[in-house]
Amino acid sequence: LMMRRPPRSALFPYTSLFRSSIPNSSVMKVSSKCDKLPSIARALAREGYYARYIYGGDINFTNTKGYLIGTGFNETISDKDFPIADQQSSSWGVCDEKVLDRAIQMIAQDRKEGVQSMNVIMTLSSHEPWDVPMKKKFDDEELNAFYYLDKCIGQFVDKMKANKLWDNTLLIILPDHGSRYQDHGYESRITCHIPLIWTGGAVKGQKDIPVICNQSDIAATLLGQMGIPHEEFTFSRDVLSSSYRHPFATYSFTNHVAFIDSTNQFFLYDLQDNRTTEDANLRLSKALLQRACEDLRDR
Repeated sequence: LMMRRPPRSALFPYTSLFRSSIPNSSVMKVSSKCDKLPSIARALAREGYYARYIYGGDINFTNTKGYLIGTGFNETISDKDFPIADQQSSSWGVCDEKVLDRAIQMIAQDRKEGVQSMNVIMTLSSHEPWDVPMKKKFDDEELNAFYYLDKCIGQFVDKMKANKLWDNTLLIILPDHGSRYQDHGYESRITCHIPLIWTGGAVKGQKDIPVICNQSDIAATLLGQMGIPHEEFTFSRDVLSSSYRHPFATYSFTNHVAFIDSTNQFFLYDLQDNRTTEDANLRLSKALLQRACEDLRDR
């Protein structure tokens, strides 16, 4: 097992965890479906975890708060829960450094009261307009914003260790999507290739696992490591289990769906023009998209 013990704190900074799998639509905006979707928050609640979402921006953007409540979060923290001066520390709201410091305070209080908690921390610096409250390190504004965010996360880890909160914590770090950068757009596979980092004192040891997977696979993989049933997560696979024998990933954006597998076969399908870069795996990708639509329809 990657984890040597069940974590008392589970942290998910740098991500949203609820990107839509269906092009041209956002599942989280469909309020009537949110409470019918399986969620990590609800699964961990059954194990005694308190679920909290921490974000420095507008919690109502794209129905985020409605989605969080519908999927079982106990508490949401957003820009209005910070001092007015902090709310203006970046273009999107409260800067990441202050948000992460607030998260540490809340986790420390949980630990003091003996509360097991899952905290989703949504950062906002690595996004246009790349506005960060620090002296410029790089001329490239985008690189500068990512440098600031990485620095904030590094400081967060140091403070977790200094406050003796690290040993029983699992920290999962990943982006919710890539970024159009220089000559690379969303049609490029490198743009949507994102890392998944598991760290913290709950992790048994260092290991590089170069396996292809989706963000949706976090649920089954995490719960599988904790020995918690995860059959309700229809589209989630435990990528650390022996049953994960056919690695592939698929993602979507406006009018497009893309697919890549372990043989490095990649294609991009344009739904509007009904054309694709390659024919390989097109049938499988269409089947996955159809099944996802049917699943949402039937909930």
